[in-house]
Amino acid sequence: MTRELLAGLDAGTSSIRTLLFDRGGRPVAVAAAPTHTRHPSPGWAEQDARETLRLARLTLSRALRTDAARNARVVGLGITNQRESVVAVDAESGKPLSPLLLWHDTRTEAIAREHAQGGWARRLWRSGGLPLTTYPSAPKMVWILRHSPEARAAARSGRLRFVTVDALLAHDLLGRSTVGPAWITDASNASRTLLFDLDRGRYDPSALDHFGIREEWLPEIVPSFGTDLGSVAGMGPEPLPLRSLLGDQQASLLGLTWGTPARAKMTLGTGAFLLSRGRPGYDAPRSGMIRTVLWQRSGAAPEIGIEGSVGTVGSFLDWLGPTGLGLFRDVPEMERRAARARPGDESFLPALGGLFAPYWDPHQRGHLSGLSLDTRREELARAALDGVAHRVADVLEALSADGNGPPATWIVDGGLSRSRFLLQRIADLSGRTLVRSPLTEGTAWGAALAAGWGTGLASGQDIPARGRNRAGPSRIRPSLSRTASRRLRERWRGSVGLPSPPT
Repeated sequence: MTRELLAGLDAGTSSIRTLLFDRGGRPVAVAAAPTHTRHPSPGWAEQDARETLRLARLTLSRALRTDAARNARVVGLGITNQRESVVAVDAESGKPLSPLLLWHDTRTEAIAREHAQGGWARRLWRSGGLPLTTYPSAPKMVWILRHSPEARAAARSGRLRFVTVDALLAHDLLGRSTVGPAWITDASNASRTLLFDLDRGRYDPSALDHFGIREEWLPEIVPSFGTDLGSVAGMGPEPLPLRSLLGDQQASLLGLTWGTPARAKMTLGTGAFLLSRGRPGYDAPRSGMIRTVLWQRSGAAPEIGIEGSVGTVGSFLDWLGPTGLGLFRDVPEMERRAARARPGDESFLPALGGLFAPYWDPHQRGHLSGLSLDTRREELARAALDGVAHRVADVLEALSADGNGPPATWIVDGGLSRSRFLLQRIADLSGRTLVRSPLTEGTAWGAALAAGWGTGLASGQDIPARGRNRAGPSRIRPSLSRTASRRLRERWRGSVGLPSPPT
């Protein structure tokens, strides 16, 4: 009997990866390639959409040509992607008309302020789930229209499309084999634009009018999974069905919690993203959190979740280390030095590109306080890791704003989940138990899992938990009293000049 596999194409910020999984969630083949991010001006972050397309095809082709794929049948492909990033394209040719503006790009700060006037910030947060900052896609679309003559010309001729990475890849990979419209996105990605009405499950006409964006400039919204979207030809011995589109953090939640009672996950990577199943009546604007579509199964209404994000986590530690100041070789060295640190007043605020949840302050910049002649690299390492842990604790505290509190246990993945020191500090400062996932590819597995929905390979709660738990979960419990952790939290906030999170 031919073995059946599922494919997950993960188009992230720092790399693009394609993985093949068996039905237990075990990766049997992987192909990866790094991406290149340009910073033309301070705060700007962009990529070349043509490189995104090239690397997606390259990694998919390589994975499908491995020995594991030759002796198996790949029954479905799922795409997962960095979310708020957006690019303008020619609807007929697919040619990019602008750079791909990344989710953490801050060039739209003035545009966001302009469109937040007259109560629109709160109104859009309630309907679209996101704060009106540089984070969502809509202000980026406005910036492109103002600065790209090619995009304006395409708009006049009816050929303009603003697309997120899922739509960009789906159009390129499917070509003319698409089952439905030429340009498609799913609700999890559409809900990151600030142009989506979470209650009605469609684009919001008043939001479109407010930003001057026409609905025909946007891809059509299709289910996240449970339907055929078309086939990818020329990559393997037979066409590969594209069966799901899903934002990366939503895919991670699906992959990490499938078949378990867990309802929340924390990804510690370039940034930190905390995502949980939604709670009725949650007041996201008051708490500084985001409401977002988790996914939409075919024939069902979108499921809603609550999310909090910290913009600079791994990128902050890299800046202190190998890619910036060179104070440390890597995070393991930081851990070793932090463990030897003497008591001191050093405090870091890791906000290299403004503050995300729950403050949403694009003007805030990172800073270090409490230096003395006794400060060594050991104390700086401890302050840096503690600063990251405090920012994650900020989000966990704000998630309690509705009085019910966030889940007591969080499944953690991402590159920094390997840092036992960091996880223990997050647990201590937040009072939450963390379970380190043994899955190293939870996001790609979530995309593949979604692609398997309805194929018989992943049609219900039949995905065996052994694929997830074979290494045994690593549970990190708080080791400090609540009184001690509150004292540390208050001291840190005073040192870096932050108020308490909303309560």
